[in-house]
Amino acid sequence: MASRSLPTAEYDLLDLLDRLESLVEDMDDLAVTTRDEAEALIATIHKRLDEQERSKFGVRSSE
Repeated sequence: MASRSLPTAEYDLLDLLDRLESLVEDMDDLAVTTRDEAEALIATIHKRLDEQERSKFGVRSSE
């Protein structure tokens, strides 16, 4: 993990803490453990939505 400088103001630290805790909870809920997994899941969902959109309009995939 890359070294990062943390904010010094208490409000900024609390905000960052809240964001990170939410991120970890979301990752647990989605069963995602890495950024690569999240990006792969995003790509899969985009592909599935594209397929559904094509089938809705009767367009066949060229793949």
